[in-house]
Amino acid sequence: MQKVLQRMTALQYQCVDDMVADFVLMFGNACKYNEPESLIYKVCFMWVCVCVCVCPGTQISLNT
Repeated sequence: MQKVLQRMTALQYQCVDDMVADFVLMFGNACKYNEPESLIYKVCFMWVCVCVCVCPGTQISLNT
């Protein structure tokens, strides 16, 4: 999350899709490395779904 904030502050994102891709990567990794029954997994999975709704073309991979 800190890295995304740094990139936002430094205006390093070319478009919203790039920022959303970083969020999906971060939340996707949380899903990948936590058990599906855990609260962390459930919350991060929900945020991945939100990101996909905001930017429908976003690629996701939640392989566990």
